[in-house]
Amino acid sequence: MRLLLSFFALAALLLAIFAHRVPDAGEVKRTTTSASRSLHQPPTFKFNHVGISVANLPAQIKWYSDILGFDKLVLNYTALLPLFHTVQLMDSVGTVVELQSYANSTRLDVDKILNPLNRAAYQGIFHFALRVDDLNATYTYLGKQGVTLVAPPSCVDPYGCSAFVADPEENIIELVHYTFD
Repeated sequence: MRLLLSFFALAALLLAIFAHRVPDAGEVKRTTTSASRSLHQPPTFKFNHVGISVANLPAQIKWYSDILGFDKLVLNYTALLPLFHTVQLMDSVGTVVELQSYANSTRLDVDKILNPLNRAAYQGIFHFALRVDDLNATYTYLGKQGVTLVAPPSCVDPYGCSAFVADPEENIIELVHYTFD
């Protein structure tokens, strides 16, 4: 019961932090690149971040910073002390990874499946991808750093190549190099 109350308290706090009033249609300023843009076209999105629930936040911060280069701290807050701690780290090109530690979190046994194809059989996020300039060199470098190598580089012509690695808590990361870049 206390866990359920903690969950609802956390949800209420996060809602209060991020909640905002939805403006009326007359208040919204439309910015378009073309006067002919239809109101029925989807908006343009830019990827913001991937969020990962972790067991050992300090160790994961160190790994993502030291091994993958996510070394700029852009957000660091704790809600419902000390239950919920969130850190966002950015790399040199603006890619953001969000690491979250929740005091009562647990890991599902299904997440122990490292093979990306087997993991895809279960609903939910099963990996995230990072674009790299040189797939083979990046894969080799990460292997020398002691990173868990899940699947070596393989290609799907004419699209590109990818490989898979895992962080210390076995979250799968795809390394991607597109041939059309």
